[in-house]
Amino acid sequence: MTLWQIWWVALAVKTILLPIIPITPDETYYLAWARHPALSYFDHPPFIAWIMTAALPLWKTAIGIRWPGVFLSHLGYIPWFSILNKLKFSERAKIYWMFGMLAGPLTGLGGFIITPDVPLVFFWSLSVWALIWVFEKPSAERWFALGALIGFGFLSKYVMALFFPMALIWIIWEEKYKELKKWRMGLVFVSCAAISSPVFIWNYRHEFISFLFQFHHGLNNEGFAWNWPLEYVATQIALLNPIIAVLGIVALYQYPKKYKLFTVAALVPLVFFFLTSFRARVEANWPVCAYPSFMILAASLIDNSRNPEKWVALMKSAFALALIFMVAVISHSVKPWLPIAKDKDHTEITREWLVDVEALQSYHPLFARSYQMAAFHSFYRSPDHEVFKVAGLDRMDFYDFLDQSIPKGPSFIILKDGEQFPPPIKDRFELKDPQILPSHHVVYQMIPK
Repeated sequence: MTLWQIWWVALAVKTILLPIIPITPDETYYLAWARHPALSYFDHPPFIAWIMTAALPLWKTAIGIRWPGVFLSHLGYIPWFSILNKLKFSERAKIYWMFGMLAGPLTGLGGFIITPDVPLVFFWSLSVWALIWVFEKPSAERWFALGALIGFGFLSKYVMALFFPMALIWIIWEEKYKELKKWRMGLVFVSCAAISSPVFIWNYRHEFISFLFQFHHGLNNEGFAWNWPLEYVATQIALLNPIIAVLGIVALYQYPKKYKLFTVAALVPLVFFFLTSFRARVEANWPVCAYPSFMILAASLIDNSRNPEKWVALMKSAFALALIFMVAVISHSVKPWLPIAKDKDHTEITREWLVDVEALQSYHPLFARSYQMAAFHSFYRSPDHEVFKVAGLDRMDFYDFLDQSIPKGPSFIILKDGEQFPPPIKDRFELKDPQILPSHHVVYQMIPK
């Protein structure tokens, strides 16, 4: 099969599999953003909400809510096709890179679940392509276009800010820094700032609360645990695929200077988050923008070895391992069988909450304790009967910025069975008439004091 044939077949397979994987609470949360348009949001920039806006006409189906994001994710492979062609990679190396991406837990299966990582990887990929394009024939127009793509990436996720140090390291390493002295290079910052201005305007209006939240979330946790860096390294090896991880490291060791752009595009995010793991626990998906470049390094062994067949054999073993993982996860989504803790198993949470959907249809208005539960139950109700989290409960989130999250009359709140009432509820409301739902969650009538 050719690279493009694989691309089309993979898109068809993804579309077929979409209804099998249950809708996650995070996806319904981003759909809630789309129902309440804003310049930006507390948790993330707005691009994920724009993707969900495109899905709103078909939001009642797993295919409808996900397909715009899945298609955007799939388009993200195309810039790399062009890059690999420019660098004269063989067709076999390109195909193995493609299989590596499709079989990766975050770049393949992870692309089924629509999160801010989808537009981040898409615009990171386009920006890497544009960086090469700029230096092929530098011009004001090309610098401006590169800045615009970086700006859209920043509208996707703040991690896009790492593109600037990554690009600067590559430019200096390639001794292309003469271009940095020319005025037109400044246009990259002008267009980036213009495109990403909604994020800055929203943060300015809210005392930069989103920037501060992400900074403290990723860099400023209290205390330190030595297992954080070890967990980070182990998780990245697992998500890259242990065999792919070894192959990428071998490529970095054997010819670190041959593919300088891929080296810095892979290492800057991976090393940055390794360093931050000494300050706070790093979530596994944060360095995902490094994965396409790292997998290219692994695939490059095929074109740079006197005995490529041994690398091909290892790549095939990596794909077999990845397919086993994918089958396990998808089958577990359909019928749970993996020994995963309940609080870590999103599919279990979805199944637990689904049994309450029908029972809650008659409750109006309905409020929830957490943003995940509010968004999840909103997904299964008409827009006129949307569920809101009670403002001030749990950590701050999108709902705390909505007037609708403040109950103004007799209302209801979902609380998990056996949990203590948080002080904001006890102080502000009298709770009466408890009713147990099929999941053993409890619904109380809230009467403002």
